[in-house]
Amino acid sequence: MVRDEVLAVFLDEYAKETARLEASATDSQPQRDLELMEIDRQIAASPRQPVSRV
Repeated sequence: MVRDEVLAVFLDEYAKETARLEASATDSQPQRDLELMEIDRQIAASPRQPVSRV
């Protein structure tokens, strides 16, 4: 019985943490998209350098 109770507590905490992480990832998605757009803009604006092959 103790094992079942421990497992139930673990699963409850796991579900809470998973929900928290999913909410956090969803909340920060717009900011990540803006950062990636800025990186893409910087890459597009930078002069092209030839790639040297060794």
